[in-house]
Amino acid sequence: MITQVNRLIFNTLCKGSDVTLPNVGSLVVRRSSATKDKGGFVPPKRTVTFTGESRGVNIVELIASTANVDNNRAEEIYNQWLLHVGGKETLVIESVGKIANRKFTADDILLSQLNPLVAATVAPKAKKSNKGLVIALVAILIAVAAVVLYLFIGREKPEPVVVAPEPVVEVAPEPEPEPQPVKEEGVERMVEGGNYLVWGVFAQKQNAMSYKKMLERKYPELNCTIYHHREDTMYLLAVCDKPTRTACLHYMWSLQEKDGLFDDMWIFTNK
Repeated sequence: MITQVNRLIFNTLCKGSDVTLPNVGSLVVRRSSATKDKGGFVPPKRTVTFTGESRGVNIVELIASTANVDNNRAEEIYNQWLLHVGGKETLVIESVGKIANRKFTADDILLSQLNPLVAATVAPKAKKSNKGLVIALVAILIAVAAVVLYLFIGREKPEPVVVAPEPVVEVAPEPEPEPQPVKEEGVERMVEGGNYLVWGVFAQKQNAMSYKKMLERKYPELNCTIYHHREDTMYLLAVCDKPTRTACLHYMWSLQEKDGLFDDMWIFTNK
């Protein structure tokens, strides 16, 4: 699912279309004109930039049309993808690039697809040089260098003066107290380094609670818990937490053998 969304963004940009990522911004394809510099002609080039405005096609609509699902399910898939690639502030999209501090750095794979054919630069003709003048200048430079070298070697070198460096005293700033998060009723906070088997991601707490009750009625042995991811506003419904990703993976396989209800689960590690 994550790979498919990455590929959908990649293919859309390669077609020259802009992509809107809701609550994040937009990736915009720009084309620079051919220019000329001292080395010759620089061919036109396509690049991708980031803007906070909504530009181009909405990725949620693309997911809905491509996966043949409704908008609500497409939005859930997008929210799961957004959480997997990093969140709202920093996103690392495989084969596409990285969004950090409202700036986009394109992956080399994307740039090579955007610019598959690069015209060879045409270098201007070099002007004819005066060989005789060059030879004379080289001879003069060699003679001057020989005189300077003789004078440098013949002089006595003064003893170097050792200057003791002044000690640098660093004053560590007092650490600012970390704000204490407010615990929301019925919602737990993830442990750093913990591994969670996520059933779904929801924008509304009530929706997460409803699906939690449905799962617990059908499978009472599940340890269903609703979590907040750091300071994110999304609600994650996890059916279990395990000490390792391998343990989560084996448990996920056992659940998927029982019921297709668990086919879209994925493992999240809180780093």
